[in-house]
Amino acid sequence: MAGSAQGFFWNGNSVLAVLAAYLVRYWRNLILVYSTALLPILFAWKWIPESPRWLVAHGYVDKAHSVIMKYGPKKGKESVDSAALRDLIQNIHQDQIKEEKEAKIYNYMDLLRGRKLRKWSCILFYQWFSVALVTFGMYLFVEQLAGDLFVNYTIMRTVTTLRVFINWIVYGKWIPESPRWLVAHGYVDEAYSVIMKYGPKKGKESVDSAALRDLIQNIHQDQIKEEKEAKIYNYMDLLRGRKLRKWSCILFYQWFSVALVTFGMYLFVEQLAGNLFVNYTIMRTVTTLRVFINWIVYGKFGRRFSHGVFQVMTGLILLLILAVYKGSSSGLEYGFSGFHIWHHGSYRWPFDVSASRDAVLKDVPDDKRDRSRSRVLWATLLGEIAGYR
Repeated sequence: MAGSAQGFFWNGNSVLAVLAAYLVRYWRNLILVYSTALLPILFAWKWIPESPRWLVAHGYVDKAHSVIMKYGPKKGKESVDSAALRDLIQNIHQDQIKEEKEAKIYNYMDLLRGRKLRKWSCILFYQWFSVALVTFGMYLFVEQLAGDLFVNYTIMRTVTTLRVFINWIVYGKWIPESPRWLVAHGYVDEAYSVIMKYGPKKGKESVDSAALRDLIQNIHQDQIKEEKEAKIYNYMDLLRGRKLRKWSCILFYQWFSVALVTFGMYLFVEQLAGNLFVNYTIMRTVTTLRVFINWIVYGKFGRRFSHGVFQVMTGLILLLILAVYKGSSSGLEYGFSGFHIWHHGSYRWPFDVSASRDAVLKDVPDDKRDRSRSRVLWATLLGEIAGYR
């Protein structure tokens, strides 16, 4: 659901970016619009609290407690017990330390062990390559289509929204469903079959069939119990409460500004001097630097401060392009190079950190997850080289 919602926001804001480009035709003014869309992040970052998960993972138990108490309910039956919350956070932190010491360390060669898992991994690798290849051609040749450029781009972004439904059908038919999803929806037997099919068959690590079935059944029962006791949330809850509403609006605005700038990036890549294909290759290669830069910065300073700085730097670098004499390409090249490092760092890495740092293999149980920072770093780097965007 989260991934689908993200896609709708991205495509919708891309359409708004087309409208901005249609209304502002002169390229300097258009870049000014794109740049100023990012500058308000300078004032917004201080209102976005740091992720409690990141704080707990780095040992900032008191700060995590403060954030949850600040944004948790204050009145009624659901008010947060401060002492109980502090004990819970402390226990989670201690359990995390214990799990990291005892957990088995996986590496990327595990994706190629076993015939079935190797076949599945190769399919996904090829998929990322083909997606990057098609995306490159789509943005590169949209100007060659008959009709109005702005209308064509709007239609293109609208049509891509259908991928949510198409992928749902295609992946459901040929790609094994996530065991976690199957258990969550009560398909215990199917989850058992998937794990047994792709799990190791020989050696000390072979899966105990009976123990696995009991484990899945227990997880499902615990989940049912939690769902009965848990409150049901929806997207409107993002706008309930003054603080949470302010935070959500900031994130929505961020997606708008990122989509706006990305549209301009692909639209003006042909204006750079030199060979178009070489320029695009260099442009994509430069973005690889954000893996190293962001890994250090976000790991040291957290997401809130670093994200705000990256967004502001993106706006400032785009503003530098306005100072370039009309017809000069060197400033565009410099601006685009710097823009790619900061822009891709600002909107991509927060999600990489939150989603990827706890588990390289998404469906690996919590006590078996790889929390090796270097492995996550190389995974993201290889993803960039393979064409992940």
